[in-house]
Amino acid sequence: MVDISAILKYKAIDMSKSRLTFLIATIVALFSVALACNLPISALESTPDTIQHGASTQPGTPFGDPTPLPTPTSTPTPSEHLRNATSLMLLGDYAQAREEYRQAALNTADVEIQAQALLGIGKSYYQENNLTEAIETFRTIIEEHPPTTVLPEAYFWLGRVYDAQGDYTNAAEAYARFLERKPGIIDELAQTLRGDALMKAGQYSEAIQAFQAAIRATTGDTTALQIKIGEAYAAANDFSNALTQFLSIYEATTNDYIKAQMNLRIGQIYLQLGHPEQAYARFLDSVNNFPRSYDSYSGLVALVNAGQPVNELQRGLVDYYAGQYGYAVEAFTRYINSTPDHDGRAHYYRALSWRALGKTTEAVQELQNLIQTHPNDPLWPNAWRELAYTQWAYLEDYE
Repeated sequence: MVDISAILKYKAIDMSKSRLTFLIATIVALFSVALACNLPISALESTPDTIQHGASTQPGTPFGDPTPLPTPTSTPTPSEHLRNATSLMLLGDYAQAREEYRQAALNTADVEIQAQALLGIGKSYYQENNLTEAIETFRTIIEEHPPTTVLPEAYFWLGRVYDAQGDYTNAAEAYARFLERKPGIIDELAQTLRGDALMKAGQYSEAIQAFQAAIRATTGDTTALQIKIGEAYAAANDFSNALTQFLSIYEATTNDYIKAQMNLRIGQIYLQLGHPEQAYARFLDSVNNFPRSYDSYSGLVALVNAGQPVNELQRGLVDYYAGQYGYAVEAFTRYINSTPDHDGRAHYYRALSWRALGKTTEAVQELQNLIQTHPNDPLWPNAWRELAYTQWAYLEDYE
């Protein structure tokens, strides 16, 4: 048991009588609480805020609730700063991310972490389109910082920044340095970016080599890269190889949009070479067989401007899919008037064209005409559906 008298004797040396009385009351209160709870005095030290007694909560001291001590917080490690910065980058808070990267670099002597932080700072500048600061940061990693595993990535991002800046020669060089230091990882992407930069720099032979390297690095579809090679040949005025490339792609693909794209490029080259008839044949192939492609519309414009005959139904379909609804209505009307034995397509797409032009009354009449005059047409059920949709969505004729 605590020797209360000894405590009082000691405290009385420099206490006034009133303070002594207060201390006695305090100690008595503490013992009272402890005895009431059947707990030792030490238990009070472990539960300073409250003591549980049955279902009620009693104050732990006679002075009321004490001011809680602040919760200690640990200083983030450099790795934690890097993780925080990554999260902030994903949220688009690039300024705060930079601060986290700086803290990571300042609180470590690890050159790898410092390099990762610099790389992150450079990427944050790139995301903000602050290209000058981004270049300086990436070049610091490359030229001034001790070699680390981050070096290849610094070259890759330096290439991205030069690309954005329009410095395509340096961009291609940076991608090449990346490929030298980290081959076999993202070769297809890096070679494609390098080829694109070389194309913009007018270095067509080197661009072709880069695209060919990208093809060798992928096991997926290479059509887009094959097209880039054809474009490089055409840009270099090597029309023979360009035609061979585009014709090969046309024959190999089953994609109507790519076929129309190749027809347009082949036709354009034939026009440059002074072979308009071969060009028109390519454009007409697209108009008749791939009306949904916008490249077919480009071919149609060339045909119309050259006074070449075009089937009015196909012309209307190409105009419709290109969003040229007024021209589509005119073409479908000419087709219907000149072809008594026509099917329901001209009516159906003329109705949709009317509706797209805001002429809903004409659209409804056209669909009803199709329903009445072409009961066995494959588009007959579609006409009912579009009629109902027009009445509901455009005319609010719910009944």
